[in-house]
Formats: sequence, structure tokens, C-alpha cells
Amino acid sequence: LCLFEASNCSESLSPIRYRTFSDKVFIITDNGINGILFEYLKKRKNNNNDIYEIACLFSKVNNIEQLYTSLCISVSRSFSDIVRKTIDNDISTKWRLKTLSEKLNLSEVTIRKKLENENTNFYRILLDARMQKAARLVLDSDTHINKVSYAVGMSSVSYFIKLFSDYYGLTPKQFHLKYKHRNTGEKAAFMLYN
Repeated sequence: LCLFEASNCSESLSPIRYRTFSDKVFIITDNGINGILFEYLKKRKNNNNDIYEIACLFSKVNNIEQLYTSLCISVSRSFSDIVRKTIDNDISTKWRLKTLSEKLNLSEVTIRKKLENENTNFYRILLDARMQKAARLVLDSDTHINKVSYAVGMSSVSYFIKLFSDYYGLTPKQFHLKYKHRNTGEKAAFMLYN
């Protein structure tokens, strides 16, 4: 069993911040025992010995370095994650960079530079947070579009509809009609990967 040190993690993280679906999924060939072990782990409740079975399954992955990098990225907390969590905690606020800088006790320049280092910016994070919350509200309730717009911190409904349409390629109503009647798993997968 090989234990990885967190310090080695940062070396392989820098260029890969945003991963594709294939960077997050690792396939283990089912040779019989792997399938049995996987099913056994799924059925069991929390058990201290599970780590050994999980380590055994991980050792069967074809590209162990890619798995290691993926795990490091998953557990690392970036500055953009902190910004996103701050916004998500009060999504209805009319966020500005100045508001965020006051909340985080950092200058606007510092925030900009830290986000640039992660190849993103405040407005991209804000838009992603708003649109993902809006999509959940559109799908999970019969809330009027005015309330959805205000719930995500936007007072102009027409501007909200334009942003939503640009972001998802559908108006909120079209989005609702297209995805509302799909099963929960498909909706969850859509929300997770968009």
C-alpha cells in the first residue's frame, strides 16, 4: 500500500483546475473479484476495514497518476472555492467585487490576482453560482420567474432571462419544459456537470 503525501499534490495541480467528465471517472476492469469487492463495499455500512478494500480497488486503475491528481484536486480548496462558497451562502445579494473584498477582508486587486492565477474571475464565478441556483429553482419549483430572478440577486427579469438563455441555450421556460419531467438521476447529473 502506497501512501501519498499532500506536499506532492501541488506539483501536479497547477495546470489542471477545470476537469472534464473523463478526468473524473476511472474504470476498473471487472475480473470477477473486483466486481464482488465493489458490490461488497456498496452494501456495507461504515467500517474501518473499508479503506483496505478501497485501496485494493484503486490499485487496479490503469492510470494511477491521473487518479492521484484527480483526488488531490478534489480535496484541495482553492481560492475560487472560497469565493464560490461565500457567494452561495448569500446568493440573493447584489454582489460586486467591492462587496466580496469587504466580506473577505482582501483588496479587490488581491482577489482579482488570486482568481487570475486559477484562470477564472469574479464575474465568471458569480454567473456560474447564479445560473446553477436559478436552474435548480426553475426545475424544483413552480416559482414565478420574477421570484427566481430576485432569489439569485438580479432585479431586472429581462436581463436575467437573457443571461439564462446565453448560459444554457434555452429560456427559463424552455429549460423547465425540457428538464422538468426527466427522472431525478438525469436532473442530478445535469446539475452536477453543467
